[in-house]
Amino acid sequence: GKDFTPKFFYDIEKAELLHCGDCKDVTIDFAMLEGDATHKAVEEMIKADLAVLGITVNARFLEKDDLNAAMTSGDFDMVFSETWGAPYDPHSYVASWTTPDEAHYPVMQTLDAPLDPASFAASVADVLSETDPATRQQKWTTILSDVHEQVLHLPLYGKR
Repeated sequence: GKDFTPKFFYDIEKAELLHCGDCKDVTIDFAMLEGDATHKAVEEMIKADLAVLGITVNARFLEKDDLNAAMTSGDFDMVFSETWGAPYDPHSYVASWTTPDEAHYPVMQTLDAPLDPASFAASVADVLSETDPATRQQKWTTILSDVHEQVLHLPLYGKR
């Protein structure tokens, strides 16, 4: 069969779950906005792809206030998050992860250094105060590499 394993570095124990013949059933709670046709269409594709791997997706369609509450409390396994994109700046976007009003915050409460809340907030504050462009780029590379290595985000699709 086709190999659906993502091609990046990640936790090998998590990866083995995808290919385990005698694994327990895995169900993912996927919280999303009620009535969002784009989310529904993408959810159906994700659900079909993960079913091939033996993973069940439990789609939970929530009203906006309930979705926001689920996102800020960490009551989800998977959720859609949008980058702020242009005209927003990436600095504010990443800095928002350090506040308890975004889905990133409860997820990051479970992580170890360098992405635990205190370490991450210190790294973000440090890079935001950096004035040397080369040093700032190096610090951003470190932060974003740490996020990538934790597989905190899976960039599945984007809006136009």
